[in-house]
Amino acid sequence: MSINNCESHHVVNKYFIFIMNNQMNCVYIGDLPLDTTEVFIEETLLGDYEGISKIKLFRKTNETYCFVSFFSEEMAKKVIMEMNYTKIYGKPIRILPTDNETMEIIRSKLGNIIIWGFDEDIEPSQLHEAFSTYGEVISCKIPMSVKNGKWVSDGYGYVQFCELQNALKCIKELKCASINDKPIFLCESINQSRGFKAFLRTKK
Repeated sequence: MSINNCESHHVVNKYFIFIMNNQMNCVYIGDLPLDTTEVFIEETLLGDYEGISKIKLFRKTNETYCFVSFFSEEMAKKVIMEMNYTKIYGKPIRILPTDNETMEIIRSKLGNIIIWGFDEDIEPSQLHEAFSTYGEVISCKIPMSVKNGKWVSDGYGYVQFCELQNALKCIKELKCASINDKPIFLCESINQSRGFKAFLRTKK
């Protein structure tokens, strides 16, 4: 995926906060299938990774997510590096660190931007890679819907930067940008533009 600049990628709620014994050794896994079980997480999804000390699964009406703690910080980092955006039944999952600094950034919603207008085949991993050129990215999420039995992008996504200044720089520099020759639009998630609200109305 390429981003072309004319001048030269969620959301966390109160249930996100689950304190493990050592947050540096813990990861959050979101966007899981609703019927996910702890056995599936341990034996199938993370079956190749040793040192799992605890799994806590949360199942709500429209979402399932879990927290997994490991005996070592290195294993938690390895899981994030290798398993983030893995697809389960065609839908990418998200894996994030749960240290205090990262959680505070996400809960503040600062540095979180919305991108819309891109093709349905764009993946969260592609957004992550592309927008990382503007600064460290914590996570990317693309809302999806089932169409004809398959998960399909809703045409917009969220990119959470570590630094607010990087998010603002990204919005400024990509005002006339395109992804794969298709114009895209950006705004802060805490200050949604009229353009994005109009875009959402077309999705109803």
